[in-house]
Amino acid sequence: GKIRSTSALVAVGDGNGTIGWGEGRASDILSAIQKAERRARKNLVYVDRFESRTLFGDIDYKFQNTRLMLAPKAAGYGLSVNHVISEICTLCGINDLAGKVMGSTNRMNVVKATFAAFTYQKHPQTLARQRGKKVADVSMRYFG
Repeated sequence: GKIRSTSALVAVGDGNGTIGWGEGRASDILSAIQKAERRARKNLVYVDRFESRTLFGDIDYKFQNTRLMLAPKAAGYGLSVNHVISEICTLCGINDLAGKVMGSTNRMNVVKATFAAFTYQKHPQTLARQRGKKVADVSMRYFG
């Protein structure tokens, strides 16, 4: 017959912009969780945050059949997003964000899409450098 295995998805973060995720498969759940946690710690990325609380601008990102629409919000707004994204934001230190998941809401795809979207955003200094403009001009466009 088939060999039974379980899988686990683990996300880790320090609450200060560093997050990671990992997937583990094993014959028992404890080994799968340990394997996923090891992989998550190896897969850490840093997410730039505006005022250490939200994203720099709107993000519309598509991963396979999962589409994320994320928008930064004013201080004190809170997290108004899918529960999976909310947990990732908490791990990352993002406190004010609104968003919607359209298409597939498969948890694995939502996690992958969220991590890709967070690393997809660009810092205003990088945008200004690429466009040959001053940071103030780019910042007014996004946050003014």
